[in-house]
Amino acid sequence: MSGRVVAAVDGGPATRAVLDVAAELCDIFDAELDALRVDERAAPGPTSPLDGTPLRDVRGAATAVIDEQAVRSEVVAVVLGARTLPGATATLGHVPDHVIANAPGMVVLVPPDLAPECSTLDRLLIPVEGDATLSSDAAAVIEAFEASGRTAIGLHVLNPRTAPAHADRWHDA
Repeated sequence: MSGRVVAAVDGGPATRAVLDVAAELCDIFDAELDALRVDERAAPGPTSPLDGTPLRDVRGAATAVIDEQAVRSEVVAVVLGARTLPGATATLGHVPDHVIANAPGMVVLVPPDLAPECSTLDRLLIPVEGDATLSSDAAAVIEAFEASGRTAIGLHVLNPRTAPAHADRWHDA
């Protein structure tokens, strides 16, 4: 598999971890890294480095910029940081919520408190909606991930329409 991994950062606490995870995905999928620093106020301009990683400065609303990148056929994955800490009662942040709901492909969300020594990818969990068949894209992701010596796990996600009825609950009887 080849293509492009898009890492969208804004200089927040998860920036370094997002870039590290995106670089590892590039190794796994034989892809190129496209690191974007997204800012509504910044002037779009040439690449500026962050700790040796070239960043392309892009001006615009984060959701619109990431949407534009995520729909391109060569994009293997979009990597971005969460805004809240795991276990917090707040949502992930409006940008990750939007990207997860709208991106046509793989989205990798990195927690803001991810320690550098924990940014290696050992396991991949792929939620699958609908029936149990995997799309060819998901199958290719699993194959590439497992070929790199890592574990891929498929998780069948049910919603109220697809969940089977259970006779042990009065409203399903």
